[in-house]
Amino acid sequence: MLGITKILVTVSLLLFILFLNVRSNQLEEIPLDSWVYPVIDELHFQGFFPNLFVADKPYTRGEISSYLAMARQGLESDTWNLRPHQQWLFQRLIDEFKLELAPKENQNIISPSLVFRWGSAFNLKSDFHKEAQPFHKPVFNAFLGGEVDNDLYFRSRIRVENHVSQNSSVRARSWTHNDLGGTLDDTYLKYRHKYFGLIFGRQRLQWGPGFAEVDLISPNPPPFDMIRLTTGYKALRFQFFFTRLDDAINPSTPFDTVSRYFSAHRFGIQPWRWLQLNLSEVVLYGGPDRKLEWYYLMPFVPFYGEQYNNFKDDNPLWAIDWTLTPFKNLAHYGEFLIDDFQIDCVTGDCSEPQQIGVRLGFFASSLGPYKNNFLNLEYSRINNYVYGQNRYYNLYLYHNVPIGAPLGPSGDYVLLRYRQYFSRNFDAGFSAEYRRKGQDSIAVQTVKVPFSEFPLGVVEKTLTFKFSAAYQYKANLFARLDFGTKNRDNVGNISGAASRDRFVSLQLGYNFWWESRY
Repeated sequence: MLGITKILVTVSLLLFILFLNVRSNQLEEIPLDSWVYPVIDELHFQGFFPNLFVADKPYTRGEISSYLAMARQGLESDTWNLRPHQQWLFQRLIDEFKLELAPKENQNIISPSLVFRWGSAFNLKSDFHKEAQPFHKPVFNAFLGGEVDNDLYFRSRIRVENHVSQNSSVRARSWTHNDLGGTLDDTYLKYRHKYFGLIFGRQRLQWGPGFAEVDLISPNPPPFDMIRLTTGYKALRFQFFFTRLDDAINPSTPFDTVSRYFSAHRFGIQPWRWLQLNLSEVVLYGGPDRKLEWYYLMPFVPFYGEQYNNFKDDNPLWAIDWTLTPFKNLAHYGEFLIDDFQIDCVTGDCSEPQQIGVRLGFFASSLGPYKNNFLNLEYSRINNYVYGQNRYYNLYLYHNVPIGAPLGPSGDYVLLRYRQYFSRNFDAGFSAEYRRKGQDSIAVQTVKVPFSEFPLGVVEKTLTFKFSAAYQYKANLFARLDFGTKNRDNVGNISGAASRDRFVSLQLGYNFWWESRY
């Protein structure tokens, strides 16, 4: 641990030394719980934000605001020939990024500029169910950030909420008897020079283009404490990070813990304006007396080859994802996950079942006579036994939460969403989802993986219909209403157990921020 501490201290000192070498960029990364992501993604799949790698999140405020500056000129001159709902979505984003788009005054071109930004947000969600007690969940966020000439950036955000023990994506202990708790969930130091960026801190990531879920690295678990490297040049993009995960508990001797680590890298390319391809590889490893392995800290070295050459039995996974936007209002995206791919299945009988996952999605906009709408159809399947491994400390979990798809293996779903925009402030829509979940979890595989029917065992089946309406007065104030039905059969994979629920959900959100420039 002393060696790792020296590395982290050295990296921190180097970042502060680089403080003096500045260049113009806007580095703040938008937290993944922000309302702007579905708006940006909708516009991307309608042909806008063409150079944005939509499957890599978080986005930076700089890359979004630079495109919005062009969009604002198009709106003012009416040269983009936008449909009304596209204008409304751009206007929402321009309101959110008004500080970045405002003229920069009183800045000395020779010396670095210093910008402080601070603010807070409050979100209240109340759920009412036919078969459960009302559930009220207020969440409060406060953040402070500082930026030097758009090259060196620091941000820290505190999150406080009740029922904290019931939120698996938050790593926090309750402070009081009513389950109130909090944590720093979005805190990092970031430096960027020309084509390279270095981030040291705590963040959530999403690698994959899914609207509802993704399969390799999702924002579902708590944020990673990590060191992350990013680089990009024109149509190329590369990311790498490593982190230490929570310790695993030895099932034979519960008082003994085992260290666990995680490394990941991702290469993206956009050969044409309408096509983006990404190839990702991750490895989860650990064990008694196991430390950070230097061969897993080399950004450009394939992890699987290092595992094989070093006689290790770790848990690597791969994913290929893509987005296709050949037409302005019609798009396709997909993801192919590989946990254990059997080559012999190509030439003959399979020695084991394929442990893979697939996600396919389609997007369409401006349909029918009403035009100001969008439609999203998505199918996802994760085969049996995916994410598992034969060693308890190599399971694809972080604080007992799946790092990939939230429900884990042996499941699939089909989702249809439709939304109609009526004005800049108001939209409404509906969704329908059918989901199956087999009797499988991310677990230790002590024997050879058997061939089994998909989904495995007694299958839980869920059919959900939901209607929604949202009103967004400005970028910092919104209200949302959801209501619908949720019918479940074989609940908890127990044959015959059933649930018929009707629900209503109300959500209110308000945020505000200030900025000072020197």
